[in-house]
Parts: sequence; structure tokens; C-alpha cells
Amino acid sequence: MSDLLHRHEKHIFDQRYDWQSIDVKAAHATPEILELLREACLVESVLPAYIAKMMDLFWDDLDASTIFVVEGFEAYTHYYTLRRYLDTVGYKPITDEEVIELRRKERDSAYDNPVRELVNFMATEHYAAAFFRDIKEYIKEPVLKAMMPRFVDEEERHSQFAADLISSVIERDPSKRSEVIEAVKNAQHIGSYFLPKIHPVTSNNLATLIAFNRRIEDLLGESLSDVLVKGDL
Repeated sequence: MSDLLHRHEKHIFDQRYDWQSIDVKAAHATPEILELLREACLVESVLPAYIAKMMDLFWDDLDASTIFVVEGFEAYTHYYTLRRYLDTVGYKPITDEEVIELRRKERDSAYDNPVRELVNFMATEHYAAAFFRDIKEYIKEPVLKAMMPRFVDEEERHSQFAADLISSVIERDPSKRSEVIEAVKNAQHIGSYFLPKIHPVTSNNLATLIAFNRRIEDLLGESLSDVLVKGDL
């Protein structure tokens, strides 16, 4: 890492969290939580490769390109925060080589379906917010617990960004509504582009699913039950 980047990161993150107060023993009391957060860190680590492709796909959409710049920076802050935390407590530190190897998996992929990618982006950020909200309830270490509300707020905003973009797509071209429905039926977590499986905090995700369904209903302008009756889903 360059000295300039290192100083930049210290300037941002040393003020954001109380690193000196981390209770290493409390952190290691819940290794299953650290393992889940390590996976989340890896997902955040590959988002620059994903964002680069989305910037190329939406190069002529000023709102979208601005949103992906914001997403890219905030994903970087999540990645750096979690990686530094894992380093600090000494739990399976993530290496540069591990991150690069993951990014390599999507290096030659080309994204050619804007609606599908926006739906996947919306779904991923929606479930990321739920992930950090859920995991906060199981965290024993105070500094890590205090990090989670910011993560939740940012992931929720990212999901709403995506929803706003999808709404604009439908408004410009109502025929895209059917593409949105098809993409929702086949929605995929962006992390699964790079990792074999994405693990939830809990198997009971009903509230998260209901909230996501409401978001879809807002986009479509009708209830999912009505959509089902018409055979659109």
C-alpha cells in the first residue's frame, strides 16, 4: 500500500471508530460471527470490480454513474473497516492475494442486461442491510457492534438508489416492467458472482423477504398477489 493511501485511510477511519478499545477476547467469543463478517468483507472487497462493469454499462446515465461512485466508495469503507477489524483481533486476516483471486473470477465477464443488474444490485443491498442489522444482535464486542448501524444505513440507501434507478427505467419505457418482473424472479446476490455461497445470519428471513416484496410492489405499482393472478410472476 502506498504511504499516501495509508495516510488517507488513517485519516478517515481512525476518527470513525475507537480501534484502541476493541476487546479481542470478546470478539473471539463468537467465532461464527467473525466468520460471517469475513465473508461479508470478501463480498465488499470485490465490489470495485463489479462497479467498474456497472459504470461501463451505465456510462450515459448520469444519475446511475453518480450512484455507483457513491456505492463504490462506501463499499470500500465497509471492506476496509471489516478487514482492519479482522486484522486487529487476529481472526483469519484477509490478504491482497485472496481479494485479487476473487476479482479475477469476473474479469472477463461482460454485463449486457441493465435491468437484471439493477435488480440484482437492489436485492443484494437490501439483504446486506438485513445481514448487518441481524448480525448486530449477536455481536458481543462493543466496538464492532457500534459499527453496524452505519453499515445498515448505507446498505439501505444503496438499495433505494437501485430502486430509484429501476423506477426511472420503467417510467421511461413501461415495456421494461416485464423485464423487471423476470429479473426479480431470477434475482441473484452479487456476491455469488464471486463466491460459491452467501450465508445469512439466520435461517428466519421472513421479515427481510416481506420488506423486499413491498419494495417490488412499490416499483410495479400493484400487489404481488395481483401480479400473480395475471400470471406475470
